[in-house]
Formats: sequence, structure tokens, C-alpha cells
Amino acid sequence: MYDTFTNKYDKLLSRYIAQIERTIKERLTDARDKEAIFEEIGSELANVNTLMSATPKAAELLGDFVQQYKSGVTIDEILEDLKRRYGYDEEAFAGHINKQKNLTIYYANDEDRRFSLLASVKGKLLKFIVRYMAVQQIKERLSLLSIKADKTSHAENITLYPVIWTGSRNNNNEFVQLIYGLYQAGYLNEGSGEITKIVESLASILKISLGKGWQSNLSSSIHKSKKDYEPPVFEKIKQAYLRYADDLVMAKKTNK
Repeated sequence: MYDTFTNKYDKLLSRYIAQIERTIKERLTDARDKEAIFEEIGSELANVNTLMSATPKAAELLGDFVQQYKSGVTIDEILEDLKRRYGYDEEAFAGHINKQKNLTIYYANDEDRRFSLLASVKGKLLKFIVRYMAVQQIKERLSLLSIKADKTSHAENITLYPVIWTGSRNNNNEFVQLIYGLYQAGYLNEGSGEITKIVESLASILKISLGKGWQSNLSSSIHKSKKDYEPPVFEKIKQAYLRYADDLVMAKKTNK
């Protein structure tokens, strides 16, 4: 079941990331010296990161959040734990970042006020953490954003071709295994970013309904499998490609 603060976290994080990405793309697209602007943006991100973790207390809190989040603890439970252990210090966790008017990469959003929970202690911690996590993700994807900006004009002239997943509808785990394999091999976002978000994004594009338990299904299949088990989807892809290559070679020989 989705806890209240996980829902807020996901909405706020996606909004902050989209806002910053949009600004970066616009700056890179319009820039005459893209390399200089790219370095400038990277410096701004580093400055924001430094400012948000400037105090030992803030740095420790952020580190604890990341560790618990990766372990699968719900946002609601994490915030309750952080509130209990650290309390909330406006100046230590958020005040100083809002004073840095020269950081054009960072944007506070007044629309966040529509979430009444953000007025609470845990709400303020959530907003601070979301800003920090958004910057971390943008830092990881900065090179990709640069490439996208360079190709914007070309991409606008491409007509997208409809693509859907036609693997077994009763075994979405095959799709998940495939995406995890590509991610771990560095073929998606250079192996960085949130893998769960990548899986869900690609599933949406390919019209796949993963269901709420897809992560548990993947984990269960891994723990239940034998040591040398290899998901059939990888062998299917390998054999299909080899057949294609053989047919291509044979066709060329036949036409000579």
C-alpha cells in the first residue's frame, strides 16, 4: 500500500527533476558555447550539493535517508525516523539554500504549498530531501541532457513509430529481467539513476502493465533460482539474433 509521504515524495521529485531538466535543455540549446555552459551547470549542481550538505547534521541526515531508501524502507517510516533522531533545524537543513540567489540551477516551487503535509516537520524534511535527491539524479544524467540538447532540432523531424511489448503477457518478469540486465551492463543511462523508475518508464512506453508486485516478483525469482540460472529471455534474444545473422548471410550467398 502506498504510504502518504511516498506519494508526496514521488510527485515532488518528478516535478523538481522535470523543472530542472527543462531549464538545462533550454540553456544548452540556446547557448553559443555549449561546452562552457555545460561546465557552468555542472559547477552549479556541485555548489547546490555542497550547500545542502554543508553542516555535519544535514550531511548525516541525507546519508541516512539514502541508505534507508535503497533498503526499501517506506518514505513515511524514514521521515519518522529522521524526525526522531535529528529533529528539524530550518537553518541547518533548508534556510541557507534559499539565500543563494545566484544558483540558477535551483528552483523552489510555491506550488508545493498545496500539499498541506509540507507544513509539518516531516513535510519540511521531505521537501528538503526531494531537492537534494533531484540534484543527485540530475548530476547523473547531465551528460545525457547535453546530448539531447544537441539533437533537439534533429529529433523534432523524426516521426515516432508505434512500438509495443509483445512478449508473454503472463510473464512480465521477462521484461523486467531484460531491462535490469541492460541497466546493469551500462546500456541504459550508463547504469545510473533509479532502476525502478527506468523500468516503469519503459513499461509505460511499451504499454506494459507491470502490476504492484513486479519488484517482489523479480526478487522472489532471483532468490528461488539456482546459482547458475540464466533467465530464458537472454537466451531467446541471443538465438533469435544468431538466426537473423545466419539468414542474412545465406541470403547474400544465394543471390550471388
